[in-house]
Amino acid sequence: MLTADGQEATRAEAMAHGADGVIVKPLDPLALIATVEAVAMDRAFASAA
Repeated sequence: MLTADGQEATRAEAMAHGADGVIVKPLDPLALIATVEAVAMDRAFASAA
């Protein structure tokens, strides 16, 4: 999820509602890449299990 709201409560709520990750604007391209890679790896390992 991409949001302008950097509060921890917002992040926790998004994760509780099924978000795989939260990135706060302004967007850090390296943070985006790291988040996408982490989600992809988690899903790859879950599929292999």
